[in-house]
Amino acid sequence: MAGDVIAGANDKLWRPVLSKVKGSVVFIDFSCAECLYWSGGPKILLDAGAVSIKEFSSFESGGEKNTKAVFIVSSLLKGRAQSVLRDTIKSSNFQYCVVFTTFDEDTHRFSNSTNVVDANSPIFEDLESQISRWMGGMSYSCEVLYAPLFIAPFTSLLFLTPTLNEVFPLLHHDLAAIDAVRKSKGEQHEINRLSDVHFYALPTNYQLQIRNLAASLNNLFEALDCKDDLFVVGSTSRLIGTQLANLPAARQRRKTSSKQASLLLIDRTLDTVGPAAHSDDSVVDKIFGILPELPCHANNVAIDMLCLSSLKPTDLSESDSNDITSMYFPGSLMPPNEAYPSMLEDMMTSSQRLALSLLKKSLINAAEEEEFQVDPKISSNKSSANPDELHSVVETFCGNAGAIIYHSNLLQLALASSQTLSHEYHEKWMELSSMEKILMQSADDTTPLTRILDVINQEDEDGNREWTVEEILMLLVYICSLKSVAAPDEEIWDELSSTLSLAITESKIEDLPDGLVEALGMNGSEDSEDIDLGQAQDVVQLIVEKLQGLSNSRADLKLFNSLHQETMGPPEYVSLISQILNKVLDPSKPDIEPDMEHISTGLMGLLKTGFSMFKKVTPPRPTDSSLLIIFMVGGITFEEVRCIHRKVFKFEVFRQVVVGSTRVVTPADMVDKLLFANNLLPEMGL
Repeated sequence: MAGDVIAGANDKLWRPVLSKVKGSVVFIDFSCAECLYWSGGPKILLDAGAVSIKEFSSFESGGEKNTKAVFIVSSLLKGRAQSVLRDTIKSSNFQYCVVFTTFDEDTHRFSNSTNVVDANSPIFEDLESQISRWMGGMSYSCEVLYAPLFIAPFTSLLFLTPTLNEVFPLLHHDLAAIDAVRKSKGEQHEINRLSDVHFYALPTNYQLQIRNLAASLNNLFEALDCKDDLFVVGSTSRLIGTQLANLPAARQRRKTSSKQASLLLIDRTLDTVGPAAHSDDSVVDKIFGILPELPCHANNVAIDMLCLSSLKPTDLSESDSNDITSMYFPGSLMPPNEAYPSMLEDMMTSSQRLALSLLKKSLINAAEEEEFQVDPKISSNKSSANPDELHSVVETFCGNAGAIIYHSNLLQLALASSQTLSHEYHEKWMELSSMEKILMQSADDTTPLTRILDVINQEDEDGNREWTVEEILMLLVYICSLKSVAAPDEEIWDELSSTLSLAITESKIEDLPDGLVEALGMNGSEDSEDIDLGQAQDVVQLIVEKLQGLSNSRADLKLFNSLHQETMGPPEYVSLISQILNKVLDPSKPDIEPDMEHISTGLMGLLKTGFSMFKKVTPPRPTDSSLLIIFMVGGITFEEVRCIHRKVFKFEVFRQVVVGSTRVVTPADMVDKLLFANNLLPEMGL
């Protein structure tokens, strides 16, 4: 595997920032703070000389004696970000400010223009003058600099990009909105396929996201000192790859870099079955799908650490107990450290049974190392584990601060696993997993929709619906992503629409997904009786149209157009990433065209692509380089990371393979992104 190749490159990207923080108050926003968390944490800023670290917020300011500030911002320095800068600086006594933004100066210029970049426009210089005026005089100094801080090295195998976590590939239902943008620019002909969408047909905010992702990837290759060989699967990946290929900075880098790496970009939307499914064998996917999100993080969970505290809520009155519980900071998943350099990665790449056994064995060894007493019934059998056993061993560390700190990585992973598998929702998770298997077996006709109708109408002994609207939407996204289950004009859709609409009106607002509440035009404070049936029907009609378009995402593919494999036994889901790697890593080098496109970068790339049209010339392949980066645009699951890990070992690939993605996705995330979120108009704070 790739070891620390990405972590090393990420360290280089942080160096210019660390060189500026000495003696300063550092203001950092949530996305950059998440990158910092996985890149060494606040310690690297403090070790570099930072005086304090604060949230990038209008409600924060420097102290009376603080004269230097460093701002680290994951947005364009316009709109909201510029307002926060102004408020913070004017309420402080700074005489020297350094502002780092994760958007380069060309992208700032682009955001001010009409698709034309004026290379001579001094955007950052103008901002420096403006900030100097906010400080109180032009004699004070300011620097505005570009810092491509976007990497969170989750493990040596996987990196995520918190500052780019909202990037999501185009969907079939986005075509209508894209056409509206094009017609506003005077273009007449309609675009009916995602593969025909060009960069300048997109809304400005989406263009800015693509440019920023391309520029960030270019800086990664620069930190790696690598030329890039670009391969794409999917229309959005092609747009990103083309932008990366044509960046002036990328062209210059390719002239001087000494090594070569391959980048394979894949659209998440070509396979939304996997992330919509409830994995029954990946404990880390369950952790992310069941435990609450860690506040202000896109790729972490909140873990209850009360069992390690000497003060227990059970020792207090009910009111005091609630107060104490709310006062505790939650635990979270931690970056690899010296004590446990590969524990999280081992869990990611193992089955649930093996992951729990690994945790139990490591916990017992740690407890024995600290000379804690472990129940002999638990310690005598390290080959199997259950949530109660993990929790019991963790409790032996209670009150010993030194041991808790040293083993914190292991303890938080163990508690996350224990709390996930004993969570009240875990049983429903497994029911959803079983229902998905049933739907898979009946995917050859309209039976899946009939079964989902039955699910919607199921009631418990008290007459309440057994399945929430969100759970029903998860099942619909799963089966409709797999294949077209019914023609758009079939009556089954009308029946589904009316039944789902009624289920929405009978639900409590707090039980509905946030995206649906927003689509209904409600703020979450209304009672269920306030949900108008007609309003629900209008929203459900849009949901159904989007569901019907999910299976069209692979319409342009030839090799990878089906995720549904018939076998001698029950039908099986075969993930897109599995199919792609079977082709890419196979030593016999089977065809990967036309689904996988090689993006030419310069004259040599054009020559290689051109010569490949002759029969005896092998076209470029991702495995031609010693480093292969597989980047899923729009999110990834740990089951997919595990699949990549297994494929690399199966084919005995003697090269470095790294997996990257914009974020970790769960079934609930997919419902939001596919049915409710306006991915074409991401929030840019402009």
